[in-house]
Formats: sequence, structure tokens, C-alpha cells
Amino acid sequence: MFFGIASLAIAIGSAIYSANIAEDTAEANAAEAKRVAKANAETDLYNASVSRAAKSSVQTAYQESIYSLKEDTGALLADQKTAYSSAGVDVNTGTPLTLSNITKAKSERDISTLLWNQKQKVAELESEAIGYEKAAKLGLLKGDSTASTIMSNAKYNIASIYANYANNAANIAYNTFG
Repeated sequence: MFFGIASLAIAIGSAIYSANIAEDTAEANAAEAKRVAKANAETDLYNASVSRAAKSSVQTAYQESIYSLKEDTGALLADQKTAYSSAGVDVNTGTPLTLSNITKAKSERDISTLLWNQKQKVAELESEAIGYEKAAKLGLLKGDSTASTIMSNAKYNIASIYANYANNAANIAYNTFG
């Protein structure tokens, strides 16, 4: 009878110990899932800020290209005017005027192309930043969901542990006390 009571006490103690270990393990795993999700979200948010910072750099670079193109075109037009004037040709008529108009039109076309490319690149970087922000939000939700699933599974496992040990305790009690 003594061994029966001792066995019963051991079964109850083992159930409590096993359940506590299962719960501690689940809490640690859930916390780790949330920590990893948070770290990944921080990385995604950093990447979003990098994309947005790159937008500013892209805009500046394109504006500098446009400014440089305007300066180069102005210098070319001045050179053309000087060359024709020094030869005694009226720069406001005929071929000199046509050449000047072609040079201006080419410059305007090139500026339009640069502006279009700038707009496309800026939109691409903004889309990229938005994608990173969405990934961060979804990652945090996934981390919370994973942690919740881990804890739900742990509760089920703990209930199973108690049920198994209760069954064992009942068998011990039945075999001991009849």
C-alpha cells in the first residue's frame, strides 16, 4: 500500500513537473517567434527608409543632369551663334536659325526623357518602400500568430499530460486500493 501511495505521489509530481516544462518551453518558443518577427520587421522598415532616401538621391542626380544639359545646350547655342556671327551670317534667319531650333528641340526632348526616367525611378523606389513596410506589418502579424499557435498547442499538450498522468494515477489507485 505504501508503494501504491508513493507511486501515486510520483505520478502527480511528474505530471506537474512535465506540464511546467512544457509550458516554459512553449513560452520561450513563443517569445523567440515574436523576437525574430520583430527583428525582421525592423530590417524591413530600415530597407523602406533606405529606398525613400534613395528617392531623394535619384531626384537630386536627375536635377543635376537636367541643369548640366541646359548649361551645355546654352553653351552650344552660344558657340553656334558666335561661329555664324563671326562669319558675317545673320543668325536669326535660314540655316543658323534652323540649327538653333534643332539644338533647342533636342535639348527639350532630352530633358523630357530625363524627367520621365526620374519619375519612373522615384515611383519604383516608393513602391519598393511600401512593399517593405507591408512585409514588416505582415511579419509582425505572423510572429504573433506563430506565438499564439505555439501557446495553444502547449495548452493542448499540457492537458494531455495531465490526462495521461490522471489515467496512470487512477490505475495505480485501482491496483493499490482495489
